[in-house]
Amino acid sequence: MVLMNPQQVMVEDDVLVAQSKRGEGLLRVIFVEIGNTKRILTLYWTNQVNRYWQEETNER
Repeated sequence: MVLMNPQQVMVEDDVLVAQSKRGEGLLRVIFVEIGNTKRILTLYWTNQVNRYWQEETNER
């Protein structure tokens, strides 16, 4: 669901990061776009929301 309807999408290095706040943490999905498809590289949950969440994002 985070990849299909993220609260934020950011560019980090050469990959895209879709993320959404969940409870006390943040679910991050790192992916690339190849043609019309999205390929997930990894995903993880973190409680370090302040480290990753950006109020003003470089959304695509």
